[in-house]
Amino acid sequence: PDVILMMNNAGPAASDDELFANPSILSTPAGAARKVVRMDGGYLLGFGPRTADVIHDLAASLYGGQAAD
Repeated sequence: PDVILMMNNAGPAASDDELFANPSILSTPAGAARKVVRMDGGYLLGFGPRTADVIHDLAASLYGGQAAD
């Protein structure tokens, strides 16, 4: 993957240093570039009226200024 997507409230959190110390993760493009996006799990997985907002926020996190409003 180019980016690792993680929930920031799903049990014990691994720091970026701990995450990227794993050789399996470090060998991916995301690991080599140290790219990780952390989002609230309830927000990310709670389908409902906020789903469009979640999609926008995730796209902005992944693509930055390339994400269209």
